Formats: sequence, C-alpha cells, structure tokens
Amino acid sequence: MPCLLCYTLAAAGQGVDQSASTDSGQRYSLSGSVVNSATGEPVPHALVQFFLGGVHVAMSGPDGRFQFDSLPGGAATISAQKPGFFSPQEIGVGQRGESPYPVVQVGKATGDIVVKLMPAGSISGKITNGDGEPISGVQVRIILRHTVAGQMRWEDRANTTTDESGSFRSSNLLPGDYYVATVQHSVRELAPFARPVKQNFDEIYSALFFPGAADAASASPVHVEAGQQAEADFSLRIEKAYRISGVVSGGIPGRTGIMLLDAEGNQVWAKSGSDLNKNQFRFFAVPPGAYNVVATSITQTGETMYGITEVGVSASDVSNISVTVMPSAKIPVHVQIEGAPAGPDAPVVSIHLAPRDHNNFNPGGWTQGPQSGNERPEAVISNVMPGRYRVQVQPVAKYYVSAARSGNIDLTRDDLVIAPDSQPAPIDVVLHGNPASLRGIVKAGDQQIRAFVLVLPDGDSAEEPRQVFTAGQFSFAGLAPGSYHVYAFPSLNGIEYANPGAMTRYADRATQVTLSENESKDITVNLITGGS
Repeated sequence: MPCLLCYTLAAAGQGVDQSASTDSGQRYSLSGSVVNSATGEPVPHALVQFFLGGVHVAMSGPDGRFQFDSLPGGAATISAQKPGFFSPQEIGVGQRGESPYPVVQVGKATGDIVVKLMPAGSISGKITNGDGEPISGVQVRIILRHTVAGQMRWEDRANTTTDESGSFRSSNLLPGDYYVATVQHSVRELAPFARPVKQNFDEIYSALFFPGAADAASASPVHVEAGQQAEADFSLRIEKAYRISGVVSGGIPGRTGIMLLDAEGNQVWAKSGSDLNKNQFRFFAVPPGAYNVVATSITQTGETMYGITEVGVSASDVSNISVTVMPSAKIPVHVQIEGAPAGPDAPVVSIHLAPRDHNNFNPGGWTQGPQSGNERPEAVISNVMPGRYRVQVQPVAKYYVSAARSGNIDLTRDDLVIAPDSQPAPIDVVLHGNPASLRGIVKAGDQQIRAFVLVLPDGDSAEEPRQVFTAGQFSFAGLAPGSYHVYAFPSLNGIEYANPGAMTRYADRATQVTLSENESKDITVNLITGGS
C-alpha cells in the first residue's frame, strides 16, 4: 500500500511549495469526491488519505463523496486508493502534466476537492496449436517496455497460465503498450523429460511474442486503455529442442545456484534437473541459440562468487560443459581534491556501476564504506559480476567531478569492462571546488508551469544527467564547467534521457547553456510537448 507520508515528503523534495502548517487553533472541514478519470463516474468505497499534522483516513460513500472534519489549517497532500484503480502517485504523473503530488491549502476558502483514480485495464487471449486446438498450462508473460532512470527497460508486469480452453486473462494493468509472450512449453505434458525411443531431441511449443514473433524486436505491442480489455490471440508452433549438461566447480555446496540466460540476458525458463550437491546440472528442452550458463555461490562471509560459460546449441545435445565459480570483483575507490590527496576528511563519493548489457540478475554495484583496516580507510565496490559497466559518479555538494579513471581507462568516455576472475584497477575520482550553478523557470507560452527539468551534459563529461520536478522554478548546483542542454517535459514517461541518440529529436527545442567555473546563470526553458 503506498505511503501518503512518503508522497508528501517526495513532493517537498521535488520543488512543490509546501508551506508549514498555519495551525492557529481553528478547525476546518474539507469535502470532495473520488471519480473515475476515464468516465467521470463516482468511485465508491475508496480509501482516502489526507496528511496534515498526521494521517487522516476516510472512505468514499456510494456516491464517491468523502469528508474530513476538525482539520488544522495549512498545506497538505491528498490521495485515494481502491483495488482495480491507480492513483497519480502510483503512476508517477498527474493530469495534463500536473504534479502527481497535488497540494491542498486547508482554510476558510478551501473548495470542493476532486480526487481522480485511473481504472486498470486488462489483456485476455487464447493460445492454440497449429491445428487450432487449445493448449493448456502455457505460462504467459505480460511485459511492459518503459523507461527507468532514462533508460529503456523490459519489465515483467504479470504472469498467468492458460486454462483447459487455452484462455488466459491478466488484469490490474496500467494503461500503456505491453508485449505478450509465452514461455516454452513441453509438448509431452505428462512426461516432459521423456523422449520416444531413438529420438535425440525434445519437442516444445516454442516461446513466442504476440502475434507470433520469435523475438521482441519483431513483436507487436498490445495497447491497453484505462478500464478496457485488450485481446491477444495467437498460435504456437512445435520446435525441436535439446539438452545442456555439465558440472560446476568452485561453488560452495548448498550455497550455489545455476541459471540459463539467453543472448539478451533474460532467464530461459527451461526445465532443469540440477543436483548441485554433486556439482551437476542439466537443462531440458533448450531451443537452438546462444546462451550463458551462470552459476552463483555465496560465501560464509556473504560475498558473491560468479561463474559464466557461453554455450551454443544447434542440432544436438551439448554435454560436458564446465562452469567454474570464481570470486567477484572488489574495486577500491580513491578520491582526490584537485591535485592533492583527499585525506580522512574527503567528502563521501557515491559511485554506481550501471550494467550496459541487459541482465535480469546483474544489479551492478554501489560504493560501500569507507572500509577500515588500512592506513587510510577507503570505499569499495564489492560483489561485482563480470560485464560491461557505465561508471556513474553521483553529485557531491560544493564540488564537481573533474576526472574519473580506472588505470588507463577514462571513465568519462569509456565503459569499465570486468572479465571473470579479474580485479580492475582502483577507481580514482578527482573533485574540484568552485562548481557552476544554474537557475531558471519553465514556461508554456507566457505562463510559468510545472514540469520535469533535465540538465544533460554535451559531449564527454563526468557529469551525469540531472533531473527535478518543479512547480515552475528550478535550480541545480555542483555542475562542472562545460556545455549543457536543458529540457522541460510534462512527464518523463518514455523519455530515454540516458541515451544521447534518443535525445537528439528534442535538441532544437531545448535551451543550450555554457557554464564556466564558479559561474551562476539564470535561464528560461520552454515546455516540450507533443513527442518528437
């Protein structure tokens, strides 16, 4: 259940002007209604929460009406919840680009309040074989392609299974575009591990994306409207599949797991017959393709070890695969203040290793520490899985990042590549005083307006994208000298601001600014609407 207090605090941290309570002993009433944002109809029996000097709770009546009595005066936030609906706080965006954290001023002049809830949508369909016969027991994935922190991500939002008629239904979905995919399914339901005599392959209904595509790139999204049901019927084809088997070495008995990932880093839902107490594993019914067998093991001290072996499956079983589990990378982080060692009073620097290659099981890494035991305590990034990473240095108050390196790798331009059983050179971060700052307002025509503001560095820079939600005025501190593009959007949904190529379509509508060391500038940014 969403926390209204969290919404109120989030609003205060995102540029919303929330005045302190003006409680003078007077008490007021506040009333309103909860309505369906798609139809305008009242929503009965919704839980309404109001935060002002504590959390006040009420239920909407059969007509959607609610009332709070004996409230102190001041600024507050209101929200509603009901199963089958979504609030603006849950969605993360309000109506027409307004704040998802609306502020209500409680007092003598407070009018009637309208709280909108968006009805959930659903997807239903039927899965059949090539002869049009229904297939039961097929797992169906409902996948949302959306942006997270400015990067496009594929996220499973729901999973369901077909019934005896081959039908499925997934409800409680946010409006948007979804991809519907099946998980591969053995043709021999009663004996999925058995093969007919003299048959050297398994038979599966292959995993497909609606309306019958082999991969997401060729699939068609299913559009879900608020309160509506979308349809997605398609057929599965029978495909030959094979088995992967081998051994794991170096893992800790009872503390080792193994999984199979496809070339895009997604887990393959193949049946397995692993017995890691004997260091043996086997995956059944794997279709032809490129895979990674990934083993993980947790030491007694909580450190993670990894083993990754590439496997190609073509037209036969693959056996005698060896996966060796090895210690994960541990990367020290050193901080300097422009030209001199930082010393024990150096500011704390937070660094994130963001995986470049999609992998559902690789969270990347964050700095931990500082770690004691050395002459000078240092921060470290531990338990880092082999892979390719973008090194992101978080802003530090009163400083800007002038350089970031690992050995001879310039991390402002190049990725950090970590090979299995390797320990990269320490990450050296150089901070510089006298950063620049930026202030401004967002306008749509002649009006100052609420918006999400992005500040993106041009070219190679140690600066990471900055963003803030503002009521119309914004400020950014701790910026490195250099050139920037500043954007303002009603919503960041679908905006890949971490992808420079994707932002070129908006560049001519952004505000370009160049900052020098210790410089402060005031700018006006126009709201960008209407997509590309």
